[in-house]
Amino acid sequence: MAEPKAVASAGWDFVVDVHPHSIAAYDDARNRYIEQLVSLLSPLAVYEYGRVGVPGISDIDLLVVLDPEKRPRNSRRPKLDAAGRYLIDKPILLSPEAFRNLRALIYIDLLEPRFGQLAPPIDLPEEAARIVSAALFADFSHILLHRFNKMHFVRRLSLRNTLLRLNSLHHSARLVECCGGSVGEEASALLAEVRDLRSHWFERPNYDGVARLLGRAVPVLMQLFDSVSRAVHEQGWCSTEEPWAEPPFLQIAPTSFSMFSSRFLGLDNARARVGMRGPSFSIGGSNYNLTGSISFLPPYAYLHLQACADGTGTISRLIRRKLGPPLDLERVSARYRDVIRDRMEIGSRHWDFLDGRDLSGFGQFPTYGMPQEFLPPKGSRAMLTGHLPSQVIAGLSRLLARRALRQAATRLNEGW
Repeated sequence: MAEPKAVASAGWDFVVDVHPHSIAAYDDARNRYIEQLVSLLSPLAVYEYGRVGVPGISDIDLLVVLDPEKRPRNSRRPKLDAAGRYLIDKPILLSPEAFRNLRALIYIDLLEPRFGQLAPPIDLPEEAARIVSAALFADFSHILLHRFNKMHFVRRLSLRNTLLRLNSLHHSARLVECCGGSVGEEASALLAEVRDLRSHWFERPNYDGVARLLGRAVPVLMQLFDSVSRAVHEQGWCSTEEPWAEPPFLQIAPTSFSMFSSRFLGLDNARARVGMRGPSFSIGGSNYNLTGSISFLPPYAYLHLQACADGTGTISRLIRRKLGPPLDLERVSARYRDVIRDRMEIGSRHWDFLDGRDLSGFGQFPTYGMPQEFLPPKGSRAMLTGHLPSQVIAGLSRLLARRALRQAATRLNEGW
């Protein structure tokens, strides 16, 4: 495979790491990979989710449903050559219960058996399905928001990852529709442009078009947050009225949070400088000094995570350790909390199922009511079982956050 080159456009350097591939190449890689998966893991079933929409840009996503009666000491990931690694993403491991409740845990529109076949995932009642869609939007889209914001500061980007991130906006838009919100004309137009640009990339590559879409991605995503916030308010699940900020919905969370997470910071909506008291930001004409205890969250995502922290399972405890005790939960309806708690309990039992297995080489499990950034490091049980003192976690988090902010401030001062 050729060494990637870089193409400059609108201030970004795009590393050209996309290569045309045939559907036959995908089929061959999939068959060889699943054969190894079955030999190594003895799973109950293997499913493919999504589809190869644009050969050469898309990848193959697999779910592996493990047999609870078989616990191989080393859950090794099958070996792939360079071409196989390009075509197949890391597979996701699932318990049988997690697969049965897949509709409550992640959004998948296409699911095709590739080895074995289990009873299909159970459907949710109509209102619960809408609540789960709104919850999945909160889980997924504020992480996507962070990633788009980060792209504005990195400036040297993988072309393939950029095209995949832009395509993820279709996922966000679909969740908006599923929870009863409206996508809107601007978002619909951007999604149509993303589809056209991706589908014709190898015929007519358009780096300036990628740069323009990146510039529009964050405002469109914030509009989708606005739409979901209005939908959940109108249906009585959460209140997102004042004192929450108006769009663009970047909100300073209460200072009683146990840590500051730079992952939630809307950096491209702020301007930073380093002062004597630490990094400070100006947003909407107001100045804020960040001491390690403040997070920026879209309000609905904040309310959703607070509801997640109100549960009793393992995942709720992890979120509570990050966010501190739940606040303002009178803004979240009992019906919303009940649906979220059911999801959290299923996800926590799935954690217990996977505990002790070697997960190296496999993808992070889908987001069970929490951002993937809140999950413990792979192979680490310390955060899962609470062996690390909370003061140590908070101190390390503040140290890393301040370092990240200083780096961002330096780049801004250099003219970014």
